[in-house]
Amino acid sequence: MAAVVLIYQQLENSILTPKIQGKAVNISPFFIIVSVTLFGALLGVLGALTAVPLAAMIQILMQELTKARREKVAEAKAAVESAAPA
Repeated sequence: MAAVVLIYQQLENSILTPKIQGKAVNISPFFIIVSVTLFGALLGVLGALTAVPLAAMIQILMQELTKARREKVAEAKAAVESAAPA
């Protein structure tokens, strides 16, 4: 019985939880596992508990910081595609 519980817990913690949290905050499950490990190692239990919201905050911050650059690239790409002969 203990083996079944251990296997279930490992599957839930390694596969299921990162996928659910990733869909909830639109972050890759890989980055969720990395952020929980990293923040947990740096800040202990408190870091592990706040890892997913902090990772989401960092992702949003990076998107806002690079928004203008992404818009310029999209405009340049559209200009090149419209200027190219069909």
